[in-house]
Amino acid sequence: MNLKPLYRTENRILIGLESDFRELCVLDGLVVELDIEGKKILSGPVSGLSKLKSESFKPIRQHEKKEYARAIERKFKRRLIKKIEEELISPDSESIKTLSWIPDRLADRVNI
Repeated sequence: MNLKPLYRTENRILIGLESDFRELCVLDGLVVELDIEGKKILSGPVSGLSKLKSESFKPIRQHEKKEYARAIERKFKRRLIKKIEEELISPDSESIKTLSWIPDRLADRVNI
């Protein structure tokens, strides 16, 4: 799984691609919002920064990340996890336009 748990509320988490969030200080990146208990996707790829500004997510601590990653793998089917990864790897231009900072890997995909 190439997904990284990033932020959480009581029953929701934001996940992004491991490769997009390797650095400790990332300006912005695409995230997908999941309801772990409800086993559903709440929002498709959108700006993580905009989610953090609009709602009260807390960072997932380093020692908790493996626990959340295991929970995702346990509760979501492999096919759905693969679909999430594909949407984050190759997002549509509307998703990219939500970013305040566009990473190099996506710069050629949209004219803003």
